[in-house]
Amino acid sequence: MDLGLSSFTKKKMMRPYMLHGFKGANEFIQLLKKHGILIRENNLEEYEREGWLQPAFRLVLPEDQRRGDVDLYLGMDIIQQYYAAGHVEIPQEGDYEPYSRFKAEPGSTKLDLKLLYYHPLQILQVRNILHHKSVRFQWRDSYSRSDIEVIINDIETHMQQRDGGFNTIQTQTTRAIGMLMLVEESYGIYVHDSISPPITMYTEQFWDRWREWKNGFTAADLLQDCGASLEQVRGLHDRIVSDIRFLDPLLKWHDLIRIMRPDVLEKIQGDAYTARMYHEIAGMLTWFLHELDGKDGEPDMPFDDTDAEWKKKVYSDPFDYRTHKTRQAIVRRFIRDTSTRLYLLVEGETEVKVIEKICERRGISLVDDIVMVLDRNGVTNMFEGNIRWLIQSARKDSIAIYMIADNEADWDDEIRKIRHEFDGKFGCHIWAASFEEDNFGRAGVIALINSYLSRHHQSLSEEEVLARQQGSKKGLIAAAEDAYGAAYQAGLLHVMGKSKADLALELMDRTSQNSRNGGADELKIEKVLNEALDMIESWR
Repeated sequence: MDLGLSSFTKKKMMRPYMLHGFKGANEFIQLLKKHGILIRENNLEEYEREGWLQPAFRLVLPEDQRRGDVDLYLGMDIIQQYYAAGHVEIPQEGDYEPYSRFKAEPGSTKLDLKLLYYHPLQILQVRNILHHKSVRFQWRDSYSRSDIEVIINDIETHMQQRDGGFNTIQTQTTRAIGMLMLVEESYGIYVHDSISPPITMYTEQFWDRWREWKNGFTAADLLQDCGASLEQVRGLHDRIVSDIRFLDPLLKWHDLIRIMRPDVLEKIQGDAYTARMYHEIAGMLTWFLHELDGKDGEPDMPFDDTDAEWKKKVYSDPFDYRTHKTRQAIVRRFIRDTSTRLYLLVEGETEVKVIEKICERRGISLVDDIVMVLDRNGVTNMFEGNIRWLIQSARKDSIAIYMIADNEADWDDEIRKIRHEFDGKFGCHIWAASFEEDNFGRAGVIALINSYLSRHHQSLSEEEVLARQQGSKKGLIAAAEDAYGAAYQAGLLHVMGKSKADLALELMDRTSQNSRNGGADELKIEKVLNEALDMIESWR
């Protein structure tokens, strides 16, 4: 059983620029500690002696460089120079030698004859050893001789049964690590740096040379270099993702962790730190697969039956961790979810802007307080895009759901479905005609439109708009756009230089002025909002 990384280490050493590095034995032990694994160098020697784990390579120091007072810089470029000069020893199967043979004498001013180096991903091998080779038995205050004999026999039988499975798992893991060592040269920069050194430690000149090499590289070349098939890469990706589900105690916060600063992430320890490494492995493989077959993905997507469509609805569309808009939306969600008591589903930006204005006047913050307004981006999307995640979240955190929609569809069946699936507080309001018409009146909306059209010596009559509404469930603005297009062969909102949301806010201001002059006291949307807020406690 060859558990070494010899062929992959050689390929890495032969790369024009070795971007990501290895760690000396002491550094590797400290890294294991961050993963919650406490071992010493004698444990590493034991693992190698037993044939379970080998270092990635051994650096054989020239005699003139073994002086302890020499500041030995061993960057990746220097190690490649040592390799070219024949000073790097690549371990082979069964070539273990006691570490005492190449250790400096105690009290000597010389460095060790050989320095052992491991790749950070060999943590996966160590985890396999600790999981499959550890021996556990029940502790009692005292044992008879026969008890001990039984325990020893049980241990021997158990170890014999496990050895075959362990050998297979460790061989597969070693091959996967070797492939990932090559993959990270091209894709490691796209993920955080729990596996690799931070990119800031490299000079701009180095990056210029690396980019030149990367431009001549193809994913197909790498696949061939790894000696793997596309199916094997997909299989490795799916296994890593599956392991994340069982390993990561912070999985529910994956979106937030993805945008956290590396210096903050460095404080994570134990299984969460290991899971972070697994996320980065999955991220590298995702980039690799994207260049191989054009498919996108995230570590949490294979277990998301919406294919991350819910993230577009909740955060931003397009959803991209690298954009400021998505990052802001993620932060807002994780900050306000703790106090959210109402999901308010609306059709689009117009309703969002009006509700924000009403809440602003009342001193209610939609970010810091209790209401999360969800823009469903159109009447046809009110129940599409898989609303199940919303119902699950509402049920789990005792959040009420209230829906506001135009009368452009038959909502009875959809509302019955929600009431059947959701046992929490649910309410809805369907406008008799449309949001604008019910709140501001047909005459008021058309009058505002004509105030803008008059600048172009144009106008619309109520009769023209009403004719477009008859026999259909078309909203007032949509009917006005149709009537204007038929009359002037142009886009109404474009000519006006206004959006639907702009018109609604201006209509609100006019209504407020009318109220101060003795008109109606409250818009219908305000009464509907009151009804929604009355579903939750202590909002006033």
